[in-house]
Amino acid sequence: MYLEEDESSKTLEELITYHSNKIQNTLAPGSIRNFNITENYIKRFLLKKKKTTNIYLKELNYKFLCNFENFLANYWPVGYPRGMSHNTIMKHINDFVK
Repeated sequence: MYLEEDESSKTLEELITYHSNKIQNTLAPGSIRNFNITENYIKRFLLKKKKTTNIYLKELNYKFLCNFENFLANYWPVGYPRGMSHNTIMKHINDFVK
């Protein structure tokens, strides 16, 4: 399992890469695409709100999730006439937790 290694120095980007490699041949292309979209939102959130491209896993907590949810609620995807619905936001939160 990924976290059994020295988890104090693992980063979110490393975990995302690990997860992407793990699901590559096990999930349907549509599911992989959805995870990639969530990954892009996470990266945008980190850049805009945290002013960084990566964080340590030990920094992930309830406050981080709430801030990410708030970011998604106020984010308008390009080409869409409105922001994300509550169900869409919860789907991205669920994908992130996976």
